[in-house]
Amino acid sequence: MSALYTTDGEIIAEKKEREKKLSDETGKDITYMQLDEVNGTTDGEILVLTYKDIDDAGEKMQQGMLRLVDEFEDILVEKIQLLLHLGYKEVHLVTDHGFVLTGILEESDKIPTDDISGGKKVSERYIRSVDEQSGSKYISIEEHYENYNYVNFAKSSRPFVSTGKYGYSHGGFTPQEVVIPNFVFTYNKQNQMDVDITNKKDLIDIAGNILTVKFSSGEAKDVLSYQRKVRVLLYVGDKIVDKSSIISISPGSQEKVELSLDSATEGVVVIIDEDTKDQLDKAKVTKSQMRDLGGLF
Repeated sequence: MSALYTTDGEIIAEKKEREKKLSDETGKDITYMQLDEVNGTTDGEILVLTYKDIDDAGEKMQQGMLRLVDEFEDILVEKIQLLLHLGYKEVHLVTDHGFVLTGILEESDKIPTDDISGGKKVSERYIRSVDEQSGSKYISIEEHYENYNYVNFAKSSRPFVSTGKYGYSHGGFTPQEVVIPNFVFTYNKQNQMDVDITNKKDLIDIAGNILTVKFSSGEAKDVLSYQRKVRVLLYVGDKIVDKSSIISISPGSQEKVELSLDSATEGVVVIIDEDTKDQLDKAKVTKSQMRDLGGLF
């Protein structure tokens, strides 16, 4: 995992420290989130999204994880599509390691580790050791971590004798472990007219629960983009609490809709293209601390 965040080979156990290292090395303004937290209000120039549930499920549920694979795939597809509709030009899908599904094993299938010299920590697919191991049985690589100086791999696909349940495990020195994929997703948007919220300043200090969103359209980019169907959504947190009907908008149009914050004190309004689901514009909404005096003055 550390190798995805830093180039100097340092092993960093804590996620927050890895993120700090990446921000420091790149000098970029990076937003770190969990993948399942991504929604229509997500912002940030560069996002680094993690989905640790896949890793946890593989290690804890073992073969029981098979029934969750389709669910994980559905979540990845949903969030990748959403990110592209939010306007991100590229979405990279990478992993820090792969898994091997060991299956049902006999004791004779496992590699004994009694010959490891010095202190050791045995996992199903690798062994950390204080001393370098010799002989034809292991591939021994110098890598300092905690009290250990070397990490050792088998020269076959067989797992080591270790405690715990066998099933999904880190891949050891198999291709699943050492070959890191990088899938890149892009999206070519249609060349349609722009739609912009025109009263963003008013929305950061509204009185009462009702807010008015004003928006206008620009020029048609070509004859095929002369009309656009849009919808205005109001988010509170990651939930849509109100939305407009579908509005057909032509070049140079000015429109407005009213939405209700109800009991919330802040939210985000988002305009989307109803057909493509592309996000066209958004604005923060904040309720004024002053009470709505209802026209008394």
